[in-house]
Amino acid sequence: MSATKNLFDTFKTHDIEALVKAAQAELKDKPLESLHKQSYEGIDITPFYHPQGRSPLPLRTNGAWQIAAPASWASATALLTHGADSVWIGVADWQEAHSLSLAQAPQRYHLFFDNRAALEAALPHTQAAKSLSFDPLALALRSGKAPSQADWQAQGALYQQNNAVLSVDIRPVHNAGGSATQELGIGLAMLVENLHQLSEAQLLQPATLKVSVRWQVAIGSQYFMEIAKLRALRLLWRLVADAFGLNTQLEIQAHTATWNKSLLDSYNNMLRNTTEAMAAVIGGADVLSVWPHNHIGEGQSAFADRIALNTALLLREEAHLDKVADAAAGAYFVEQLSDQLADKAWAYFQSLEAAGGFLKAAAKNIPQNDIAEVATRKRQDFAAGKLVMVGVNKFPNAKDTLKEVAGAPAPTADWQALPEQRLAQTPLT
Repeated sequence: MSATKNLFDTFKTHDIEALVKAAQAELKDKPLESLHKQSYEGIDITPFYHPQGRSPLPLRTNGAWQIAAPASWASATALLTHGADSVWIGVADWQEAHSLSLAQAPQRYHLFFDNRAALEAALPHTQAAKSLSFDPLALALRSGKAPSQADWQAQGALYQQNNAVLSVDIRPVHNAGGSATQELGIGLAMLVENLHQLSEAQLLQPATLKVSVRWQVAIGSQYFMEIAKLRALRLLWRLVADAFGLNTQLEIQAHTATWNKSLLDSYNNMLRNTTEAMAAVIGGADVLSVWPHNHIGEGQSAFADRIALNTALLLREEAHLDKVADAAAGAYFVEQLSDQLADKAWAYFQSLEAAGGFLKAAAKNIPQNDIAEVATRKRQDFAAGKLVMVGVNKFPNAKDTLKEVAGAPAPTADWQALPEQRLAQTPLT
């Protein structure tokens, strides 16, 4: 072979019709459609894909990503010492001792406030933190309690801080069993609702928004769908940003999910975390948060924290998954899946807007009922063995005993709440 000959010239090119004809010949009397699979997003997954005349569409120009380790105030220093770029702490109750912890390395702390009281108490003491976020709509989704005017005022005050971010937290959708279509569509509706509420209250105008917009996204076990989900998010973000004249940065923080985690044989959760983290960074996450494998049952431990952190470190420092700007660009399946998912999510977003926007749709339980319908189908597939969880409904450890987690009492609600759940948690009745 000539040194100047292009290696790819030795491979024949085929159009889609030729591929279909060859596949059908191999299947004989069996139709090609028998190999198709319908996803929970309503997308037809076919056995092979073709470029169909399109060019790769890189969605990022830089492959770098940061590790934000989920932490408590007690574990934060150790995680930062062992290699985390930053720590991510959910703040439910601000105490004076937290100011002392924060003072050691304030520029490496992300603080996510679980309620308005914690935010208001902390705000005078957290100007040096890496980022501050408060999401009244995500809290409303979890609790079923509509945001108050005081919540919006507190959020407006937060955005006067240089280290504030506008949070769009769609993890409750995934962790209640929702589909990727619903996650993205509801997230768009939440973002638009946020901008409308703050604008109408004269707290800020979208075109003058200076803080970055950070999407908090849960990553589950449907590997290619999760990669496509983050790529579709970037496509959809451009549409909303252009419509509102937003001149701010998009950040995607990916968290390993809780929906698919098990209390039984919980070490399998380490493997689930690994594939989820891979999907997150290949899909284009800016920040990765790998949660400890046993955080839903046994509580926090130094060992579990270290394994979770090392999972992210191995993917970056040894697998070098930060060296390619958009590793999925050019993969026909992933690119077409990203496009299809973006179309489905945009249509779902428009249906919520037609119902009056996020808050009015939630008050009618529209997104909650849609999520419950998908979650029920997933549980039915799990019970039938179509959705496999190793150590639970496949190859269970007979010596393992279940230590169920007690649920929190249901608060007084304005609409149907969307509490965090797990696939294997509730048996079908």
